[in-house]
Amino acid sequence: MPRALVVWVSEHKLCVRAKKARPVLCVMLFSPAPSPLASPQLVSALHNLTRHVVYRGFTAPEDILSLFPENFHQNLKNLLTKIILENISAWRNEAQASQISLPRLVDMDWRVDIKTSSDSIARMAVPTCLLQLKIQEDAALCGNNPVVSALTVELSKETLDTMLEGLGRIRDQLSAVANK
Repeated sequence: MPRALVVWVSEHKLCVRAKKARPVLCVMLFSPAPSPLASPQLVSALHNLTRHVVYRGFTAPEDILSLFPENFHQNLKNLLTKIILENISAWRNEAQASQISLPRLVDMDWRVDIKTSSDSIARMAVPTCLLQLKIQEDAALCGNNPVVSALTVELSKETLDTMLEGLGRIRDQLSAVANK
């Protein structure tokens, strides 16, 4: 279970800790005008920051530190970066696990068969590909025991060629998007 980030604000003090962690890290904030900080806005900003770091895949302190403005409180910047780096892998795993997704391909096996008998002479001695796919249903929908089912598909040479051509186009499109 990932550790959640707990944040609270009182007057000029920001306290941050990981849930169930012993040490509480507090930073004193001083502003020219003595006004209390708006905690819903602060928590929202921290949420947006951590979400940005998780989804951008930042893993180096320099990447995270570069997101803060130059005049940002140095101790607070270092503290937040440290907390994010300690928890980023758990948060990333939690984000991936909580996404609603289509069934996931777990395993694939294939073989080529040649029919030796058939009700039609035209279908005899024609090679076909048997493709067996093991598919896992979305874990969020199935609870702790995701269902894995097997699906077997028989493909002729022409159908297999069409499928491979389509998969090649998908690969090219994914590569083009990833390179942007």
